[in-house]
Amino acid sequence: MDRLKRLIADPRRAQIGVLACLLVYGTVFRNFVLTPLAIPLALGTALLVEHLIFRFRREGRPRPPYESALISGLSSLLLFRSTEPWAYVAVAGFAVASKVIFQFDGRHFINPTNGAVILGSLFLPGWITPGQWGHDVVFAFALMAGASLTLTRAGRLDTAIAFLGSVLFFHAVRHFVFGYRWATTGHLLESGALWLFALYMITDPRTTPQDRRLRYLHAFMVAGFAISLAQFWYVRDSFLWSLFLLAPLVPLADRLTVGATNPPNKADGGLDVRTFAPTS
Repeated sequence: MDRLKRLIADPRRAQIGVLACLLVYGTVFRNFVLTPLAIPLALGTALLVEHLIFRFRREGRPRPPYESALISGLSSLLLFRSTEPWAYVAVAGFAVASKVIFQFDGRHFINPTNGAVILGSLFLPGWITPGQWGHDVVFAFALMAGASLTLTRAGRLDTAIAFLGSVLFFHAVRHFVFGYRWATTGHLLESGALWLFALYMITDPRTTPQDRRLRYLHAFMVAGFAISLAQFWYVRDSFLWSLFLLAPLVPLADRLTVGATNPPNKADGGLDVRTFAPTS
C-alpha cells in the first residue's frame, strides 16, 4: 500500500500514463505518421539526455527526473511529425536539453516541448500537426477528464480554465467584430489539439508564473495573442507560437512579484517548482 501511495503521489506519473494512452490512441485510430523507430528513439533520447544532464550538474536529487524526460518525449511524439527518425531524436533531445539552456533565476522559462516542436518545424524535415486529432467532442472531453486529476494535483487546473475562458472571450469578440458564425467557435472547442494544449502545455508549473493572478493574466495574453496571430497574420499553430513568443515574460513577472527565492505557494497545492517539474 505504501508503495502504491508513493507511486501515485507524483502527478507526473499519471500524466505519463495519459500521454502514453493518447499516443496509442492516435497511432491506432488516428493513423499518426510515425516511423517504426520514432517512438523508441525519441523516448530513449529523452531519457539519455536527462541522465547526462543529471550526471554533469548534480542538483542534490537522488536520481535524474526521468518522469519529466518521458513527458517531454511523449509530448514531442504527439505534436511533431516527420518521415525521418533522426528528426524525432533531435526534437526530443532538445526538449529535455532546453531546460538547462533557457534558464533564468534557476528556472527554465520556455516550455520544453513547445520550444522543441516550434524549432523542429522551422529547421528540421518535419511539421506540427494540430489538426491530427480531428473534431470529436467525445474525445475532447475524454481528454479533459483524463487530465483533470493530474492538473489538480499539480495546482494548475485553474490556469487551464482561465485559458479556455479567455479563448471563448476572444472568439466572442471575433464574432461581434468580424461577423464570424458561432459554429466557428464550436468547431474550435471540439478540437482535441486545443484541449491538449490547454491541459498539458500552458499548465506546466515550471513555465507559468508562480503568482496565481499572474497565471490568469498569462493565460489571457496567450489566448489573445494566439487569436490575433491567426486572425491578422494567418499563422498556423498560433497557440504554440503565442506561448513560445510570450515565454520570456514569465521570469520577468516572477522577478517583479514573488522573487527567485520565495517558497512555493501552498495555496497552489504546495508544489515546489524548483524541485518538481511535470513539464510538457
